[in-house]
Amino acid sequence: MKKTVSILIIALLLAANVCFVSAAPATVSGWDSGNTSSLVYVTNPSFSGTTVADAYCAVSGWAVQGAVITLYRANYTGVFERIAGGTAVGGSGMFFIPVWLNTGRNAMVVRAEMWDGRYSQVRCDVNLIGQGFSFPAR
Repeated sequence: MKKTVSILIIALLLAANVCFVSAAPATVSGWDSGNTSSLVYVTNPSFSGTTVADAYCAVSGWAVQGAVITLYRANYTGVFERIAGGTAVGGSGMFFIPVWLNTGRNAMVVRAEMWDGRYSQVRCDVNLIGQGFSFPAR
């Protein structure tokens, strides 16, 4: 009896682990907004198309408690690949994902996914200006 219970517990733990790991796909579409709305709201960058001079960026915002947040960036072929995340949002509802930007356009997608399969995606593009760029004198 103890052996059967132990095997069932191990099987449940493995199944739960597989479900959690498989929650965020390796790639997503940049045009998909999800199958539900209002799971995630991105506050930084403040709007899509933001231009920055610092290669370090913090993508942050608010999401529903328990949502798993994952960050994707478009590669050279336009496919959005997972680069960070996989962390569940806590009671505060806030999330923060540090990312190093590539020079030029960084097309990114923030994805929030719930345990029941509902998900929302928000597109945010950040442009990193190069080292040689200088602002005109006043």
